[in-house]
Order: sequence, then structure tokens, then C-alpha cells
Amino acid sequence: MLVGIIMALIYGYSPVKDAVHRMRYGTDRVSYQGRYYLNPTVRTFTELPVNGEIVPTGEKVIGLPVFDTESGMQFQKERNIVPTLLILKQSEDKFLVYSLSGGP
Repeated sequence: MLVGIIMALIYGYSPVKDAVHRMRYGTDRVSYQGRYYLNPTVRTFTELPVNGEIVPTGEKVIGLPVFDTESGMQFQKERNIVPTLLILKQSEDKFLVYSLSGGP
């Protein structure tokens, strides 16, 4: 029973889950919307590979806010798909950009 409580705390409480993930994988691999994203690159705002303004989605991955374009979010929602790029904001002008792992 104690193991169940500990597991519930780890997987039900996001900051703890993020800390466990970082200890195991670092920031080289993250999970978002049930898919894995790999090979992060650090980019400034002007280096981001997007067309249009990025906005926060309201979600977090490894404790960092997720950003996307409004048109990208609408496209994904209409088609029930995930983004091929995952953009996480580290600081004012520093972003981690991940690529989707695998196919559909």
C-alpha cells in the first residue's frame, strides 16, 4: 500500500514527476501528449523555426512552459494530431526545440 501511495504522489504531482524524469533522462527526451520528443536544440526567439507569433499553450513539460503558434494549435486541434516540433521556453530569449520521435 505504501508503494501505491508513493507512486500516486510521483505520477500525480507534476513537479515530482518532472524531477524524476529529469533524473532519468535529463532534457534529451521528453513526453508530451502521449508522444516522445528528442534531440533538443537551444534557440533564441529569432532562430525559432516557426511562421508567426508564438504564444503559451498553458501546458508545461519538464517544468517549462510549452509555446506554439495559434494557427498550429488550431490545426492540431482540428485534426487531433500532435505538433512535430515542441517548443519549451527556458528564459526570456532562450527556447528548447524538440523533434517528434517516430511516425504516426
